[in-house]
Amino acid sequence: MLPKRAKTFTQQISFLIEAMYILDTQIAGQLVGGISLLLAIVAYYQKQDVNLKVFLALLFIVHATHFYLLDAIVPALLCLLSMVRTIIAIYTRSLTTALAFIVISILVGLFNYQSYLDILVILANIVGVYSLFCLQGVYLRLGIIAGASLWLVNNALIGSIGGTLMEIFVISTNLITIYRIRRPKHL
Repeated sequence: MLPKRAKTFTQQISFLIEAMYILDTQIAGQLVGGISLLLAIVAYYQKQDVNLKVFLALLFIVHATHFYLLDAIVPALLCLLSMVRTIIAIYTRSLTTALAFIVISILVGLFNYQSYLDILVILANIVGVYSLFCLQGVYLRLGIIAGASLWLVNNALIGSIGGTLMEIFVISTNLITIYRIRRPKHL
């Protein structure tokens, strides 16, 4: 049996090691979030829809890792699902496919639910699925803005710096694009 002082010291060392691990994963998570931001910038500058979707698929893999490192399991899983959804969206635009992904999103969210914030990302994913498979033009971009707004709130509340900046970029870029689509041609 350890003396009380030694036991306390052992507990302190154990606590410090655990705190360092958590800090390391948080720092790594934030760095990976920065990579996500850079991939989003590259993705949204693509002129071809297929290239956009390919970069978005890569983005979702990196962003899933980001959320995993921040211990946000539902966002991580829904990012992986978004990656699959985006690849399939290269080949099809179907309400049936959208409904299948919506049901899968809900099930993934419910079976892995951790906090009330998970509701935001489930809703964001549903909006993203519907937008990607069923909308075009300005309505597609409005759907992206709605989904990104939900992700923005989630990211800010869980402390995702890169994720928060990324969603601000996505919202801004789509607002500018809507303006460019809607502005009168004679200006």
